[in-house]
Amino acid sequence: MRFEVEALVPEVWAAFWNGLGTDGAAVRGGWKPYQFRYATATAPIPEALHTATRAATFRYITEVAAVSGASVCALHAPVEPIATPWRIRPTAGPATRTNGTDLVVFEAGRRIQAPLAAHLLGLLGATVIRVEPPGGDPLRGMPPMCQDTSARWLALNRGKGAVEIDLKDPADRQRLRDRLADADVFLHNWAPGNAERWRLAAPDLPDGIVYAYTSGWGGGELPDVPLGTDFMVQARTGLAELVRPSDEDPAPSLMTLVDVLGGLIGAEAVLAGVLTRRLTGRGVAVESSLLGAASALLAGTNGRPAPGFRVPVDGRVEGVDVVTDLAALPGDPRFAAVVGRDDRGCPALVSPWRFQ
Repeated sequence: MRFEVEALVPEVWAAFWNGLGTDGAAVRGGWKPYQFRYATATAPIPEALHTATRAATFRYITEVAAVSGASVCALHAPVEPIATPWRIRPTAGPATRTNGTDLVVFEAGRRIQAPLAAHLLGLLGATVIRVEPPGGDPLRGMPPMCQDTSARWLALNRGKGAVEIDLKDPADRQRLRDRLADADVFLHNWAPGNAERWRLAAPDLPDGIVYAYTSGWGGGELPDVPLGTDFMVQARTGLAELVRPSDEDPAPSLMTLVDVLGGLIGAEAVLAGVLTRRLTGRGVAVESSLLGAASALLAGTNGRPAPGFRVPVDGRVEGVDVVTDLAALPGDPRFAAVVGRDDRGCPALVSPWRFQ
């Protein structure tokens, strides 16, 4: 039985593996590469963790997951595309900033989906302000570093402002609501129910705002869904089967396919919301999802790739020499139009569009 396991915090990760009787050193050693797999596209966790799951039945693994708080999902066969890219609905209250030219976006996102959506809005000219926990986003310190900040973090958050908010503190949540009085868009990808519990959902926010939720499973009905994260969505929708050649075992792509496409769709949903608000003078709520992204990918597939799809080409096939050292890429004149450096000296892609 092939399956994915998801744990968002180290306490849940440790409880799951301890429940399977795994050595503590292996559990501790596996957390960081597992946690960073979204950014590194590799997951070199200790072999002892694989040994522990192979020694247990899948039923027992699911029982341990239920007790520990981890989420487990067996790899399913591909489902029919069931979700639209995004949905939009009006909310109460007139919009007071429909004619402004400077779009102000507050983004409370983690991982890739929401931060990427906000990053694209920033490239389009919006002022983006991140909502981060006290002490700042811990991913700012994820290697490799560019001066004192993660290069991977900068790839999604370069140019954004930031405000630190303790979402567990009612006073801090009210401070965020007060800040949103001058915002056009509030974007997040919290777990289902968190916005309502914290009174930061569409009905709780200033009139006329564009409330944007980039969710995991919105827009369609699937039974027994796990946590709505990239690899779990790939597993549950069967996309994990279609991204591997037919001569390989099914497994989700460690390139975050639905997170990245979900970010693109999320930015599109926000722009549709902003346009609707401008046309109607009313606030709107928009929702996109990883399920919608997976549905778009499923709709464009024709089964699994043929055997040998991932076999490296041999020397008889002519290729184009790019660079042998990635550090040399920003200085290569062939890529001067698309690769430069930011104000920290970190390699950065230039904006993909121009305004005249």
